[in-house]
Amino acid sequence: LDPAQPDSRLRQLISESGLTTGVATDADTAHFETLGLTVVRADADRPTAERAAAQPGEAAYVLYTSGSTGTPK
Repeated sequence: LDPAQPDSRLRQLISESGLTTGVATDADTAHFETLGLTVVRADADRPTAERAAAQPGEAAYVLYTSGSTGTPK
């Protein structure tokens, strides 16, 4: 999600996609939390995972685009 988008647009994307959790930097965490998301901080220190490759059934990211219609799909 682009935090520069209007909140009404972000709420629409969150609602239509069923999004509940997002990844954001500290600078955007509070904004996304006010939109009802659980935020995983991208800039927080964490131990490095031993297994770096995603496994089947594990989401890495979701591409949600409106293309030329302006309506997300």
